[in-house]
Amino acid sequence: MKPTAILLLILLCFVLPGVSGEGLAPDPGRKVSDDMIEVLTQNLDNLFPITSMKQYFNEPEHALYSDDGMETVIEIANDQGKRNIRIFANADGEHDHMAYDAIDDGYPIDFQMTMDVTIHDTWPMGQGGCFVGFTSYGVSAFHDEDGAETIALLSDAKNTEIYFKTHDTASGEHFPLETRGRETMKLSILHLTGHTYVYIDNNYAGQLHDGLEGPFRMLYGAALFENGDSASCSFDNLAVRKLRVE
Repeated sequence: MKPTAILLLILLCFVLPGVSGEGLAPDPGRKVSDDMIEVLTQNLDNLFPITSMKQYFNEPEHALYSDDGMETVIEIANDQGKRNIRIFANADGEHDHMAYDAIDDGYPIDFQMTMDVTIHDTWPMGQGGCFVGFTSYGVSAFHDEDGAETIALLSDAKNTEIYFKTHDTASGEHFPLETRGRETMKLSILHLTGHTYVYIDNNYAGQLHDGLEGPFRMLYGAALFENGDSASCSFDNLAVRKLRVE
């Protein structure tokens, strides 16, 4: 790792001292300064020098069907060089639902994941969308643990947010971003020293202090909130970068 990246990592650790741990609530008021964000953004290539995965979804795959409980139907398939994920739900006004693919690239702690995302449909608007994110649920150390968390950068083509959900709760928390959404965007989520940063089309869009140590599974997919009926998404050009080989 280059000296500049090492210095940046030390500074970020100093700004966000070690109070991380599973089961902590997110703290949206605890932020890294704009100056440090600028330094971070300019040094992403140095900070995450290892490209550990690239995926272009060129091989067609027949649709696979599953569910997130009896209330949903999920369809996942590859077509025309994209990964397509759709979810339909019987909205009950209480439960969120997620349809996702997990990325088979180990269980990192600090990483950057980027994908090209196309939002085909979210109905009704504001009740779901397409996301890239990560979770501690399903990682061996936290398997079936009620306190496992999921964090995602999510958009419905109009609004964007950071979404946070504890596994044993019916619905998640929403942290809206100032950046507006579009039908097609490059979404990037970065986890570093107990903090989540998000980028849209390579521009910094927001942050959330999550206080999580990991390890995590990276994932992407479609989500419906408690009043959502359907969401349809396409994904392409997956890239995962890391601080080091895990």
